[in-house]
Parts: sequence; C-alpha cells; structure tokens
Amino acid sequence: MDKIDTDADRIKLFKKLCTESIKRYSTENYVSYPNIKISNIDYLYGGKYNYLLSDSKYHLFNSLCLNKYHKSDPLIIKYFIKKFKAIHILDCIIGSADQLIGSIASEISSYTGTDPDPCAHSIHLDIVNLLKPYGPNPNAEIQVYNSTYQDLILPPYIEFDLVYIAPADIKKTISSIKNGGHIIINGRAVSTDILSKIKLIPNLYYVGNMFYSDVFLNISHPIFIYEKNSQIPPHLYNPPISVSDIDHKNKHLHIIRDDYLTGGTKCRAVIQFIQHILTLKPNTTELIYLGASNGYAQVALAYGLYLLKSNLKLRLYAQSVPNLPEVNKLQLLTKYLYPNVTYIHLQKPFKEIWPLIDAYIKSNPTTYLLPFGMDDDIFKQLILDALLPRLAPFVDIIPRMWMVAGSGVLFSVLYRILSKTHFCVVQVGKEVNLSMYDQTRIILYKSQMKLYEAIKTDIPYATTKSYDGKIWEFESEFADGDWIWNVAGIHQKI
Repeated sequence: MDKIDTDADRIKLFKKLCTESIKRYSTENYVSYPNIKISNIDYLYGGKYNYLLSDSKYHLFNSLCLNKYHKSDPLIIKYFIKKFKAIHILDCIIGSADQLIGSIASEISSYTGTDPDPCAHSIHLDIVNLLKPYGPNPNAEIQVYNSTYQDLILPPYIEFDLVYIAPADIKKTISSIKNGGHIIINGRAVSTDILSKIKLIPNLYYVGNMFYSDVFLNISHPIFIYEKNSQIPPHLYNPPISVSDIDHKNKHLHIIRDDYLTGGTKCRAVIQFIQHILTLKPNTTELIYLGASNGYAQVALAYGLYLLKSNLKLRLYAQSVPNLPEVNKLQLLTKYLYPNVTYIHLQKPFKEIWPLIDAYIKSNPTTYLLPFGMDDDIFKQLILDALLPRLAPFVDIIPRMWMVAGSGVLFSVLYRILSKTHFCVVQVGKEVNLSMYDQTRIILYKSQMKLYEAIKTDIPYATTKSYDGKIWEFESEFADGDWIWNVAGIHQKI
C-alpha cells in the first residue's frame, strides 16, 4: 500500500483510483462460509458465485472519526456505478467514506449522502473539497449532510438510480428511486427476518448477491442487489442464452446453460402462463400440479409465483421417492422460493393420483389444475415467444442438439425454432410420441434407467442427474461439435 501522509499523497492515490476497476471472480463451485449467518436468500448472481476482490489499498483518510465504521473499498461502488450505468447516487450512511470517494472517482452527475456524526461530517466535507476537482466529472453535484437518514429531506428534483442503503431505510427510499434503479445492501447489516420483509415490497426485486472478499477468498461479505421496476425484470426469468464449451474425450461440446436460471427453461414462460390463468379464471386461489418428483416444473412454478409476489396457494402432488436426494433438494428449493406450498406425497402411480386430484378440485372450486408437464397450447406459444428472439443468433450454428424429453413440450418448441438442427432426443419416463415430426431430423434414444434413478457419470456442469443428466447415458454417441440443452440444475444457495 502506498504511504499516505499528506493531501498530495491522497490526490495522487485518488487519481490512480479513478483509472482502476475492481477484479471480479465468478465460479459455479459451491462454497460454505462460516462467517455468513443469513439464511433464506440465494447467494448466486446469474447462476454463479461472484466475488469482488479487494486488496483495500484505497483507504485515503485515516482518523478516529472514520475508523469506527466498517471499511469497504471505493472500487466496489465504482463497479456498481459502471455496471448499472448509474449517474445519481444516494448513500444513506457515509461512514468511512468509501462510497463517497468511489462515487467522486466515477462518471456521475450527483451524489447525495448523509451521516449524523458531526466529527465524521467535517471530514466528509474535506474529502469533497480535496478530491472533487480531480474526479472524472469535477462539475458533479456532491451533497453531504450531517443528519440521520430518517430526518434527511431528499432533493425532490433527483431520481436516484443507485442507492447504498441500510435495509431499515428501504421504504423511505423506494419512491425516490427511478424505474430500473438499483439498491445495494451491505449484508453485514441484515437479518433473515428483514430479508423476508423486503420480499413483500411492491416493485422491488431481488437480483442476486456478490461477495466483497479479500483476494484469497478467506473472508467474504455478501452484498445484496435489488432492482426497482414496475414490471418483473425480464433478465430474472428470460435472460439471454448462456453457453459453456467443454472438451470431453477429444470432442468439443456446447452446453446451453439454463441451469443458471432459477426454475430452468420453463421459467421463461411460467409467469405469463400464470397471468393467463388468472385472466381466464380470476377467482383462482390455488394452483394444483402433478408431475415427476424430479422434474423442475415445481421449481419454475414456485419461482414464478415468487416473482409475481403472489398470495396464491400452490398444491403439489408428488410421488414419494425416499432414496433420491435430488428430489428432496428440489422440494426444499421450491419451498424456499415460495413458502405457500403444500406437498402431497403419495406412494402411488400417476393413474391412481389423478382421481384424488379430481375429488379435491370438485370440493374446492377456486382451484386450477395445471397441465402435466405444462403440455398446453398457450404455454407452448408463450415459451416459443420467449425463446424465439433469444435463439435467433443460434439458428444457423447448431447442427445437432441433445435434449431430454419428458412431456415433449420443450422439444416441440425447439424443433420449430431451430429449423436446421437435428435432434438427439433422450426419452425418460413415459413413451414420447414423435411420429408427427420429420424423422430425418430426429434420433430417439430411450433411457434404460428408472425414472427416479440418478446416473452415476461425473457430469461437468450442474444438472439433475436423474433427469437431464440421462443424456450422458449415451455419451458414446456424442459427436464433435454437438450441443446439449441443459434444462435445469440444482440451484444452489448457502
């Protein structure tokens, strides 16, 4: 770390800060952190664990007034300002001044911050006077107040697009954030109970977490990211297609990674489908679904209802599968995403469960039975509409695609969109009827494994090994340049 004794030293280091960016490290590997005690929140961002790596060299000011606050790194707020293209910043507790310094070092138009400590406030003013002339925008409006945030009157002429905040202050702030703006919460200041309450705030959506960490990943602190939006942000349920390339036994494979998406591929259309149902039958109070216990429709439904901030009940009929850990993980994930879920576990074949569902519906007329596997013309059209623009860049570059077929819904959609692609379809569970399709574009493989049996193969990406993982039962048939559609994986959370 550079020695900082004088204002000239501080200005020199600040100029360096203006040109630097924090390093971001992403991994799919699940890691447990004993210093992180918060549950009931997903610690992923975009399906991965993300770390902003700090060496903490930019603590420009050292005083007793500032040292009592937790120190951060000015590069962190710089990262979020750039990522979200933010120009109006609100800092609800200036504290050690890391957000203040990082904001002045960024291309912003305004910064508004406050702190009730008179001693700290005096230093905050000194920081602005010393550093602002050397920032990227010397004309930025930098306002620092000596007040509690609760007593601060926010400037009515500014709509903030990035807020660094304590969770207790969110309700006051929400009206001052522009549509599409973001809230950053330091995970040190939150509890599981507070996070549960934040979930209920209208027009505020949890985007994910990034860890603030030392460069060795020894100590990590969560940074929770929320987005204010009058509509559910599409990137949460229908993001761009992600592709991972892997080399396997001298063959290069391309994996479409919808396991990065909470709820998997069907989540791309499930929100609109639920909205369609409620338009069709507005008095609905409960959704009912029966599907494979290792299928991801249950997770997609839970995630869709969570994003809709719904109060509908979700009643899931499931076959009891005591010896398959994946099923337990999927059901725990479903309940985590949407607690208003009731599971009915039955040791019966589907044909004996349907009459029980019919009887329940007859005595509960405000229920709505969802189709098995979402095999519905409206749902197919919705997922076609969702995937068509996302897959447009891939139409001419996928010669052969491997995928699993349960209900056959996704295959029917991809077959239409990827009109030049040949499909290797792996049947799991019941017979799949593909006779209506051009047989020269299809090879049907039938898994020899039981529906609730997990493949033992070590698969180099996250997937449900009792479902999509069964593609790897036929790995000897893979050709160089093949593509694999990975519908979902066990979405991890700490």
